Amino acid sequence: MLINDIATPDNIYIMLHPQSFCISKAPPTWRHWIRQKQRHIGTANQYRPAHQLLLGTWALSQALFHVLFWALLFCPSTAYIALSLYTIKFAVQFLFIRQIAQKIPTSLPIWKMILLDAFWFLYYLFFSLHLRPRKTIIWK
Repeated sequence: MLINDIATPDNIYIMLHPQSFCISKAPPTWRHWIRQKQRHIGTANQYRPAHQLLLGTWALSQALFHVLFWALLFCPSTAYIALSLYTIKFAVQFLFIRQIAQKIPTSLPIWKMILLDAFWFLYYLFFSLHLRPRKTIIWK
């Protein structure tokens, strides 16, 4: 949250050099990982309103896309529309991700990207329903 408070266009830069990357270790257990996600969700109200709007709009557009996709997919007369929409969405995402992957090397195969995108909706659904921010104190 410190960066959110002090960031200005004059003091923040995008650095793509491998030595500028900050890589942290994942929590060791699912329980710790879920607790970490709860903490992250609990800080959402501290973001700038414009950033909250952008993040909320993105999450909502993803949810609406997947609801529409599944609704169209299970109707035989519109299944081709659903598959066409997903193909277009994936193609656009692929173009952006390919550009990013050229600057930040990744070993994620394309088929995993498609699979992860399909599960992204379930991920958001689970975390929005299950991990609502709670005021709990966990002593270490």
